[in-house]
Amino acid sequence: MANCTNVGSAGSNVPLPDLITTTTALTCFLSGYTQTGNTVTASIWATGGSSALATIKGGGGGGAVTAMTTATFQIQPGTTYYAVVSSTQPQGLTQVLTAYDALSYGTTTYSGGYTFCVEDTPSGGDCDFNDALINVNWTLYAG
Repeated sequence: MANCTNVGSAGSNVPLPDLITTTTALTCFLSGYTQTGNTVTASIWATGGSSALATIKGGGGGGAVTAMTTATFQIQPGTTYYAVVSSTQPQGLTQVLTAYDALSYGTTTYSGGYTFCVEDTPSGGDCDFNDALINVNWTLYAG
């Protein structure tokens, strides 16, 4: 049985240090796909907050690729964020690989986004990190 808990972040607290805004609130979009028979849930939290800003869920389709629900939320200047990604596997444990990228020109960043690759059974699973692919994106001029 594989153990990939030493790779990436524990799903209980996936830090999002690049999810920042410096001057005004920005709208973020949360979406994803699953490829697992388990249900995967992803939530975005503000550090110190008492409730999730946005939550999406998907899966349970017997391993077929299915879209997760979608959600939007606002990020605020001076606030830090993290994600919680869980699964219906025993104890809800997941392991998450993250990547962030932004589109900038000159001194202006116009959009940015995180991609999460999720392993829904990090201890005893296959460590392929293909059980869910989740995106958190923002654009400067979202309406």
